[in-house]
Amino acid sequence: VTTSFDSSTGTNPFTITADSTSGLEVTVGGSFDINFDFTQVTTVADLKLLATYFTNAITSTLDDEGNLPSGASIELTTICGVDLATATDPVECSSTSSAIEYTSTMYLAHDADAEAITTSVSDALSNPTTIQGVTSAVIAEASAGVSVPLIQVTTSGSLSVTNFDTTSFTADETAEAFTFFEDAILETLVSQGLVSPGSSVVVTSISSGSIQYNLITHVDASVDTTSATSEIQTALSSSSTMTAISTSVITAASTSSSTTLSTATESLAVSSSAVGTPIESDVFKVTTSGEFSVPSLDLSTLTTSAEIIEASKYFEDAIAEQLESAG
Repeated sequence: VTTSFDSSTGTNPFTITADSTSGLEVTVGGSFDINFDFTQVTTVADLKLLATYFTNAITSTLDDEGNLPSGASIELTTICGVDLATATDPVECSSTSSAIEYTSTMYLAHDADAEAITTSVSDALSNPTTIQGVTSAVIAEASAGVSVPLIQVTTSGSLSVTNFDTTSFTADETAEAFTFFEDAILETLVSQGLVSPGSSVVVTSISSGSIQYNLITHVDASVDTTSATSEIQTALSSSSTMTAISTSVITAASTSSSTTLSTATESLAVSSSAVGTPIESDVFKVTTSGEFSVPSLDLSTLTTSAEIIEASKYFEDAIAEQLESAG
């Protein structure tokens, strides 16, 4: 789209910008496919961070190649089939789309060859050499580690539970019951899109009639935390959510080696829920990528995507445990 404009103010007459007195505002849209693993993108925060990486990489790569006019901007609109303007948690990247969609806005002289300039941008972003440059730049920026300001929201809550006798539990059985409720609450809220997969639930106490817990989430500064907490309260108070939590705990307990635990939960039912006032604190999300060699690992035996995902999970858990143990 090319639009002639006549702004009321002017800056340097030899540099055409949005404030120039005359010229062409040119907007071009396009897309390109990229060989990139989007499976780890599960939250809007992750998606926006990745969009920043790609925007910086595309801009710098095109600029280095001389294919981007001075003052031009690149804005990403869609990544892996997800619209950046309407994305919500949890983000689900399309398994069939590896496309990046974008728009580029340029301010050109009134006699500039707009078609030739916009074509050079489109051609560059279909060139394998340029795409490789973009990919390398994204990896380099991600590897450097980036801090993103977020708001940590800690919300206390409680569940009233019937048909759940904990009086004969050992310390180990109580700890195991903690994990059943933590997983059940978190999985239920994630499945309803109310919290991101990176959130956590910590049960603080457990008794025959009550479960006390803290819900910890990390959200963008633009999120209305009061409204979000209200939505969580509404969801947790619904019969379908309480049934889902109950079912999840019963199912998990049925696989326990403790017959006391499995018997105590077989008729369990969550009857009501309460959520307290959220407490906010400023934190930073730090993203860093890296790699290490595993010479004795034979990947040729992994023949399905499910096996590869399972192997990846083993490494993720092992790395996290080692870093946590090291402080």
